[in-house]
Formats: sequence, structure tokens, C-alpha cells
Amino acid sequence: MIRILLSPLSYLRIRREGKARVDFVYPAFLALLALALIMWLAPVGIVTKQNGLADRLQLFASVLPGFYIAALGAIAAFTNPTLDGFFAGEDALLRENLNGHSRIYV
Repeated sequence: MIRILLSPLSYLRIRREGKARVDFVYPAFLALLALALIMWLAPVGIVTKQNGLADRLQLFASVLPGFYIAALGAIAAFTNPTLDGFFAGEDALLRENLNGHSRIYV
């Protein structure tokens, strides 16, 4: 089980010319450049105040896991032919009463 969980780390064992630049140097340079631009162009209040850049990035990052989970579910279900067929048993019914009008959904 641990081996399966740690299998993405095997990417770090790949050896190729220029891989260190792509994995570490370019991301570090871009992060430092972005940080320098933020510190130079934006006053401190814009980054740290309520509804500032840091607050919005935190909100954005908190939404990402849901999209990843939905994407994994879609990939898993996409290749499953049993999900395209009918299920055994009775149909599910949804009864709705709206302003005296009754509707039934199958």
C-alpha cells in the first residue's frame, strides 16, 4: 500500500539531460520573479489585507481538490461499459409537489 502511494515519487529517479533545469531551476526562477513583481508593484496591503491576493489564492487552492476528485471519477467511469446499461431493480422515482401541481420524475 505504501509503495503504491509513493509511486509518483519515482518520477524523481528519471535521469535526463536538462531535467534538473525543468524540474527545479525554471520553477524557482519563475516563483522568484513573480514574488519580486508582487513586492515591487503591489503595496503590502493589497497582498495581505482581507480579500487581497493571498486570501484569493487560498480560496482558489481550496477549490482545486474537488476538481481533481471529479476528474478522477470521470476518468474511472469513462471506460466502464456497465455504467452505460440499465441497472437491475425498480426505477427510482422523484415526486415533487409544486404549487398544487404534482410531478413524477423517472
